[in-house]
Amino acid sequence: MGFRAKWEPDSFEYAHTIRRFDLSPADGPLLRRLGEVALQCWDVFELRGYARVDFRVDPSGRPWVLEVNANPCIAPDAGFMESAKRAGLRPEEVLARILEAAVRPPTPGPAAAPASGRVATHPVHCLELALRESPRDTDEDAIREMAAATGFFRPDEVEVAGELIRDRTERGPGSDYRFLLADDAQGRLIGYTCYGQIPCTIGSYDLSWIVVAPEFQGRGLGRHLLRETEARIRDLGGGRVYIETSSLEKYAPTQHFYRNCGYVLEARHRDFYQPRDDKLVFVRSLESRGS
Repeated sequence: MGFRAKWEPDSFEYAHTIRRFDLSPADGPLLRRLGEVALQCWDVFELRGYARVDFRVDPSGRPWVLEVNANPCIAPDAGFMESAKRAGLRPEEVLARILEAAVRPPTPGPAAAPASGRVATHPVHCLELALRESPRDTDEDAIREMAAATGFFRPDEVEVAGELIRDRTERGPGSDYRFLLADDAQGRLIGYTCYGQIPCTIGSYDLSWIVVAPEFQGRGLGRHLLRETEARIRDLGGGRVYIETSSLEKYAPTQHFYRNCGYVLEARHRDFYQPRDDKLVFVRSLESRGS
C-alpha cells in the first residue's frame, strides 16, 4: 500500500484499497498467531502506552512483521481507532487509556510483582511449554504450593484454589470450573488459569484465578495463559471475560497487567473484602477480536 493509497483521496489506489474486517472462522489460528507475535513485539521492544504492529502474510500463511509503529495515527478515520472501535472501545476511552499509560510509572520488576503482575521482558517462546486442560492428581498440591509461594493469597484463599481443582478432578466435565495448565519441559506445573461461565448469563465468563510460579514471572507466561484462555472462552461461545481483584496498593501491578492486556475497569465495590479494600471488576469483550 503506497503513498497514493494512503494520502491521495482522488486517486484510483485510494478508492480501491478497502479496509476489511470480514474474516472467517478458518482464520482463527492465523489471528491468534498474529496476536501472539504482536504481544511478543510489545515485550521485545519494551513498548508502553499504545502501538500498532504491521504484518504481511505470505502464501504459506506465515506472518512477517513489517514494522512496529510506536506512535500510530489516532485520527477518527485511522485504522487504529477503527480497530479499537471493533474491540468495544469508544474514542474517549482510547484517549483516556493512552493518557493514563503516559503518566503511570513503569510496572515493578518480578520481585515486587504478583503472579501475573508485569509485562514480560523475555518472550514466552523462550520457554518450553506444554498446555493442557485435563488436571492430574498431583495438581491440587502443586497449585496450593504455587499460590502460597506468590505471597499474595491468604491461607483461606489458597485453600479455595485447591478446592476448585479438586472439584474439576472429581467431577470432570460436570464441574463448573475449567482449567488451563502450563507445564515446563520437566513436566512441572508452572502456571494456570481457572475460568467458567457465569451462571444465568449467556456468553459471560469469570476468570477466577491466574497464577504463575514466582521463578517464571516476568517472562510473558501470565499474558500467554490469559490469551490462550480467552481463545478457549471464545471457542465456547463466550463474548465477555470478567476478572476481580483487590484495590490495595500491592495489587497495583496486577491491575496494570489487566489494563495492558486490554481489560477495562467496569465496576468498583467499596469495602468489599474489608474496610478500605475495594473489589475491582475488569472486563474485556472478545467479540470481533482477532487476538
